[in-house]
Parts: sequence; structure tokens; C-alpha cells
Amino acid sequence: AVDTARNRLLIWGGGHNDYWGNEMYALDLGALTIQRIVDPSAQTIASNCNSALPDGSPTSRHTYDGLTYIPHADRMFSVGGSKAPCGYGESASWTYDFTASKWQMMMANSAPTTPYGTMAEYDPATRLVFVKDMYSFYSYSLETNKYTKLNTVDQNVDYHLSATIDTKRRKFVMIGDGVQVIDLSTYKMTTIATSNAPGFVTSKASPGVGYDAIADRIV
Repeated sequence: AVDTARNRLLIWGGGHNDYWGNEMYALDLGALTIQRIVDPSAQTIASNCNSALPDGSPTSRHTYDGLTYIPHADRMFSVGGSKAPCGYGESASWTYDFTASKWQMMMANSAPTTPYGTMAEYDPATRLVFVKDMYSFYSYSLETNKYTKLNTVDQNVDYHLSATIDTKRRKFVMIGDGVQVIDLSTYKMTTIATSNAPGFVTSKASPGVGYDAIADRIV
């Protein structure tokens, strides 16, 4: 997730039986240097596929595309994932407050029902986080700590996709199984035809994706 307040890329994850550490790193995008900004819990060995470790910090997990930064609150947001060490799905929503230097479980049981492949993107226009699981589309408000389901019919997608928000056209754009788009005014999903698309656009391999507002391009 991009920390827009400090111009850095936040890196956090691990999970399943690949890595149990729950520390966080930051890549300074100006200096191109990296540092550990949150130390790992001393209790990661106590991970038993619960959402939280005994000290209240989150168990490491595969994050998929379920991370985003909430600039007006200076927090990183996380939803979904595959927890260490068993790989079971995560149902909680978490934030890390950079001002207080503190993790907080926002809710133990989030609205998204499929924890694998969850996509989360902050929208500066509404100050909401839009969250997509394999079937449904939600908005999340930090201020009310509430999810709102936005779709009225199933919106089936694969769990190897990544998303971004086209802030000019108000579209939630998902790439990885072709291109699916959710209109943020109607919450209806459509598939967009593409030409000369590279393989990762269709290969269901969780590609990196972002919207460049200056160039007006999905990258």
C-alpha cells in the first residue's frame, strides 16, 4: 500500500506456513531506501491461526490485494488473507495507526465472505475504502467502522486479481482475469474488451496495478 503522506510503499505480509513474521517495512520512494518501521511481535511463535497474537498484534497472513492506506486517518487498512501457519482465511479487519504506532482489530467478523483474493482500495472522493471479495462489493467507513454491501446481484471474480480506482471516471478496475470494472455510481460490474493485452492481464496471477492520474493510465 502507498503511504501518500510520506511518499513510501508499505510492505506487510507473510502468512500460511511461508512466513510467520508480522513486521512492516517501508520503501522510501524518493531515496529508494528501505527500512523496518514496525518490529515483529515477540509472540509470533504462539500463532495458532487466530486473527490476533497474544499481544494483540495481527497474525501474519497472505494479504492478496487487501491492503490500502487511509490518508485522512494516517492508517494502513487490511482485510482478508490467509493466516499463519495453517492458511485458513482471515475474517477480521485491521488497521495500523501511524500516529499512535498501534495495531487495532476494527472488527472480528468483516462483511466480505471470501477471505482469499480480497481487493481493497481507498477512495479520496468519499473517504471510504471499497472492498471486493469473490462475489460482493462493499464500502467501508473507518469513522463508523461499518461495511455496506453495494451490489444487488453476485459479481463473480477470480481470487487472483488486483484492483485500482480510476478517480477520473469513478471506476473500480480489476485486472488479472481480463479486465472487470465496477462503476462507482451504479455499482454494476462489466467486462471490458482489450487488444494486445500482455499475458499477465489474463493469467490469473495477481498482477500489480495502479492508476496514474497525471498520465490518465491504468498501469
